[in-house]
Amino acid sequence: MLKLIAAHALLHQANRAFEDDAVFATYDDYEAVYDLVSDALSEGLEVSVTQPVREVIEAVERETADQMGSFAEGVSQVRLAECLDRDQSVISRTVHRAIDDGYLTNLTSGRGRL
Repeated sequence: MLKLIAAHALLHQANRAFEDDAVFATYDDYEAVYDLVSDALSEGLEVSVTQPVREVIEAVERETADQMGSFAEGVSQVRLAECLDRDQSVISRTVHRAIDDGYLTNLTSGRGRL
C-alpha cells in the first residue's frame, strides 16, 4: 500500500510544492489509493483467515460485547470451547494461531484467557 501511495504522489508531483527536491505524499494520495484498492485488499485478507480462526474471533466478539473497553475481562478458552462446542485442545491451538496472527490479544500473563 505504501508503494502505491508513493507512486501516486510521484505521478502527481507536477501539481504540488517541492521541499529539498523531494516529493511528499499527502492524505489525498492515501485517499485515492485507498479508494482504488481497499475492496481488493479486504477480500484478500478475509480469504486468508481460516474458518476456525474466524469462528473463534467471532465468539470472542460475542462474549465480550457487553464488557466495557479497556476494562474488558476477556474470555477463557474453556468458555470458547463451550460456546463453539469444540474440544479445548482444538480451541487452544486455534486461539494461539489467532494470537500469533494478531487477531486476538492475550490479556493475562496466565494461561487460558483472551
